[in-house]
Amino acid sequence: MDEYGLYVHPVLVGRGRPFSGQEPALTSLRLIETKTFGNGVVMLRHERTRATG
Repeated sequence: MDEYGLYVHPVLVGRGRPFSGQEPALTSLRLIETKTFGNGVVMLRHERTRATG
């Protein structure tokens, strides 16, 4: 996957749930765009950083 788009909804519920069913491997991401909607939702768009070398 080269790009991730997350929508954050400002809601508090219980103790939370894991984002995925397993421990994710560490992935370097760079924030490339944000957008705030009138209802308080925030969109965060990230891309994977490429290994140099």
